[in-house]
Amino acid sequence: MSRGLPARYLGRYFDPLGEEWSAKPVIHDLCRFRRANLCASPLPFSGRFDLIFLRNVMLYFTPESRQHLLSAMHRLLAPDGFLLLGSSEQLANAPLWIPVLAGGTCHYRPMPPEGSERRVPVFAKTAFPKTAFR
Repeated sequence: MSRGLPARYLGRYFDPLGEEWSAKPVIHDLCRFRRANLCASPLPFSGRFDLIFLRNVMLYFTPESRQHLLSAMHRLLAPDGFLLLGSSEQLANAPLWIPVLAGGTCHYRPMPPEGSERRVPVFAKTAFPKTAFR
């Protein structure tokens, strides 16, 4: 849990829970946690998400199911949101996604619409920018 997260943030935003950590209410209340059948069509979500974790999930999907899931996640992710995958789940040949290197791992942002003026950073200095936690 503490990999890359400064100790001052770990103690401020997380509580120890045995050998693991639990988000304090100040963080937990900002999040929506969902469980769903990711093979369902359409997915049972509405609205836009700022952050989607699919860590070590797509390893078990067929290539066709992965493409279906990535298209669905692209529609659900906010324009400035992030998609986080497992380290062995790098996207190759994925025109809807822009890789963002942060803290030694690769995350993805949705490709902006054609003609969009939005600029997407390709490299970030750290996984936790100073503005991420206050």
